[in-house]
Amino acid sequence: MNYPSVMDSLHVDEKLLEYAEGLESGDTTRKFYDLYSRYLENCTSADLNSAIDLYMQKQSDYTRIEKVVGQLIRACSKGIEKNFIEHIDEPPFIRLLKIENRKLEAVRRESSTIFRSFIKCGKEDCREQKRRADDLIKILEIKKGILPHYQKIQNTLFSALEEQSSGMNCLKLMWYLQDGVLENIKILIKLVSEPEPDFNIINKLYGKLFLTMGNLIYREEKILLPISMEILSPGVFSAMVNDAAEYGGAFNLDILSFVKDSVRKEHSLKDFAGVEEKDNLSLSVGALNLAQLDLMLNTLPVDITFVDENDRVKYFSQGKERIFPRSPGIIGRAVQNCHPPKSMHIVQEIIDDFKTGKRDTAEFWITLEGRFIHIRYFAMFEGNSYRGVLEVSQDVTDIRALEGQKRLLD
Repeated sequence: MNYPSVMDSLHVDEKLLEYAEGLESGDTTRKFYDLYSRYLENCTSADLNSAIDLYMQKQSDYTRIEKVVGQLIRACSKGIEKNFIEHIDEPPFIRLLKIENRKLEAVRRESSTIFRSFIKCGKEDCREQKRRADDLIKILEIKKGILPHYQKIQNTLFSALEEQSSGMNCLKLMWYLQDGVLENIKILIKLVSEPEPDFNIINKLYGKLFLTMGNLIYREEKILLPISMEILSPGVFSAMVNDAAEYGGAFNLDILSFVKDSVRKEHSLKDFAGVEEKDNLSLSVGALNLAQLDLMLNTLPVDITFVDENDRVKYFSQGKERIFPRSPGIIGRAVQNCHPPKSMHIVQEIIDDFKTGKRDTAEFWITLEGRFIHIRYFAMFEGNSYRGVLEVSQDVTDIRALEGQKRLLD
């Protein structure tokens, strides 16, 4: 191929982008690396993040993106390590994420030992295969404990970064990989549980899972978190650590020592003591003051989320039993960024249909931890003007099981 010319006048991120595009076209030679080595071996986390953002602006295939970005990150490892600064006084939110990563590493090591024993048993057709399969399933179930860690990153940290910077396409890639980890754990549990497991498939999938989990830890601690420290203020980090209470600790880690206040506030009429009768909000029928309206929305046996006409999350209810975790950090966030990359295009399609009037509702139903969840989206219009989307989610498991009748007087 014709190698791009190396011009010192270009920014480092643009040189890294050139290198990524060369990797995409298949050039992984030493000669090609040497052309860009001074940039690769001296880049910062910010340079790398910017280059990934530029590259992702030109690509939509996440499988291809991950392959090239993975190669780019490995090529930049010397520069990242050279310019990495260990902060002594890290915000509690950052420390919490790192402690959870250390727990993940311990589980990861333990699972590898058990996995090797399972694979060896399969090759030797040993009698203990069932017991070792059960051991592996148990440790894979424990690995699912990483979910709260990913939720804190996706719904709290990503939201704060998106608000402060537009060059954050890499967040979508990280979310994509995190979802892949959780999905592969589920698949592995199913495969290992089969009477005659396919050890070759299991071996390949576990290897991919093990590698991705390790890569995500590296990318968090060497790229994402250092950039976060540069971009976000102490006040933002304080708000995020409080938001973390909504998701809990990964692997049942007690995070109370990190959390200063409870995220969820139980409102009462006392919270609106200054609201007079004259301050009631006149509705289409009747009137309510703010306390009554807030209590009513939080008492409804459904999860409600409101997204305005600009696709920004403006409100979510806080009932006693939430179906999907939410934190105040998502308020003001683009709703497209509140969903994983694999479903983002579906969300966009629904919103586009609502805005054009093609349809005014959309509904889905899923099974979540043995419960049947009904999810509905409603377009909101004021006359002919689109005003947003109302998302209503409800656990209808018990409702679906009802039979016969029960009258008010029974």
